[in-house]
Amino acid sequence: MKRFIIVIILLTLTACKTQKNFATTTPVIESDCPTAGTCNFEVLKDKGLNVVKDNTGRTYYTIIDAPGKVVIKYAYNKTRNPALPDDFYNEVVAIETDAAFTNLTNGNHPEEVYVTVQCFCRGKAGTYVVIAAKVEYNNNKLHIKLPENIFDGQLTKDIWVSFK
Repeated sequence: MKRFIIVIILLTLTACKTQKNFATTTPVIESDCPTAGTCNFEVLKDKGLNVVKDNTGRTYYTIIDAPGKVVIKYAYNKTRNPALPDDFYNEVVAIETDAAFTNLTNGNHPEEVYVTVQCFCRGKAGTYVVIAAKVEYNNNKLHIKLPENIFDGQLTKDIWVSFK
């Protein structure tokens, strides 16, 4: 009888397969990247966003150490013309979540998504706090849907990333 119980316990332990965690798998961008540039996606483990406002009222964030938290970043970087020193344009989408992605499953959404524009363009550059974004994580796929009117000329709107 003892042997039978030991065999059952061993079978149970070896048969259980843990669910893949998005933070331990390789992300693959499935959405189209805007033309004339490159896109990349990062999962920053044990990191968080320290969001502050400067003395002019503009919002910005820094990435800090935060055990149990994860920052996900999607970035579009326009290909630069080396003959033009100010020819750069980047859009970065940053979201802080917990290590299990629980606030992005079952219809939950993060409170805030941050979209940063880096360019030599007056009035457009800066970090935008987006509350109306829809972010969902289901079946090892992350979908980020941004409103289309955050700023003029916005290129990043619909992001799909799978974790394999």
